[in-house]
Amino acid sequence: MREPQDANLARTSTERLAHDLRNPLTIITARLQMIRRRRARGDVVPEWLVADLETFEAATAQLIALTERIDTPSLEGDHME
Repeated sequence: MREPQDANLARTSTERLAHDLRNPLTIITARLQMIRRRRARGDVVPEWLVADLETFEAATAQLIALTERIDTPSLEGDHME
């Protein structure tokens, strides 16, 4: 009888983890968008930051995709493959 309870606890824990990761990722994504908009307006943005924007955006996108995988139960069960 303990297995369903353990599975539910694990699912709840992973959902909480995904939620906790999404909050800072949302902030990072918004800040990266703001930097891109500022640059598009002609505001001065440090060149080192411009050079790294794509890297930051790609890394953030990977983390967002991972949190979605964590938070979405698979069709074959509630585990990540």
